[in-house]
Amino acid sequence: MLRFDLKSLLADYESLTGLKMSYEELSRMTSLSLDTIKSITSRKNYNATFQVVEKISLSLNADPTYYFIWDNNQNKLPLKSEDNTLMILTGLTPIELAKTLYENPRSYMAIRGAVSEYHLGSYLNDLLKRGDLIDLRTGNNDSEKDFYIKTSHGEFIIECKNVEVIKITTATKLREYFKFLIASKNISEKELIQFNTHKVKSLKEIKDSSLKNLLYGLPQKLRESSIPRYQFSSDYAGIAEKNLTENFKDYLKSFEKDPMSIDFRKTRHSNEVKDKNIKENRYYKIGEIDVIAACLFTRTLKWEFIFCATKNLLKNNQFQDRYSNKIIIQSDDWTSNILDCL
Repeated sequence: MLRFDLKSLLADYESLTGLKMSYEELSRMTSLSLDTIKSITSRKNYNATFQVVEKISLSLNADPTYYFIWDNNQNKLPLKSEDNTLMILTGLTPIELAKTLYENPRSYMAIRGAVSEYHLGSYLNDLLKRGDLIDLRTGNNDSEKDFYIKTSHGEFIIECKNVEVIKITTATKLREYFKFLIASKNISEKELIQFNTHKVKSLKEIKDSSLKNLLYGLPQKLRESSIPRYQFSSDYAGIAEKNLTENFKDYLKSFEKDPMSIDFRKTRHSNEVKDKNIKENRYYKIGEIDVIAACLFTRTLKWEFIFCATKNLLKNNQFQDRYSNKIIIQSDDWTSNILDCL
């Protein structure tokens, strides 16, 4: 019989996030009865339905295929052949690599761009299969843009960018972030206040002027652009129950008190004209691309995209033939469907 190894999943979840998930908490998250949760973990012959497995996997953001076992030999199902590439590249299991990236935000940031491009490629491939695109090509080197597409209206160049992580520079925002870290069990209040220069008994006692020093004392995985910061942004905007495509303008209004933004610059210095101002070459030329695809993951924890035709972008104040690098996302210029930009 094929069984779902929930115990191993919960152990991996704790290893990855540092959070111990109780059966009671999992029951609340999934709306499954506590008896069902306990039966999966304790009854050898209990056969969880795929609907139950789906609810648990979605709640824990886990791939359920790693946690099916045969009860006759207790061996996990073999991973797909392409998964061996990960072991060759890193010498790590998926869980080990995930934990490494979680605890090292700068390493995660280095690959997040490529991950965003992969998800955007999947979105564009779906449009190609559906017949909305005639052709699709991925850029082959650093001198090319991310994607080149062709429709019945012409050819278009797409550049993929990640929205910036939520800023926590004000005392109000810092205090909200610390409260979130405590409530989400990323750190206890007792551990947090130990980073304060003066002995206090609670977060409330710490002055606003001391909050930045408190931030600097946090572990890197909580201090820098990382999953807790992304989760805080999602909770702060209150978008957990909202759908990007169903009501796009309402979705973006959720970010009005802290608008999403993009640093619209090239990640590498351009070699287009070697004797030109290096700073100028960091900015995109007007007409160089047709559409920006903005990945929202750092603010929503969802690999979703919104799109803007570059004709709506502002010019750079210093270099009039270049786009401004400071983009504030406003609903009037953006859409959840790239076809609206073409």
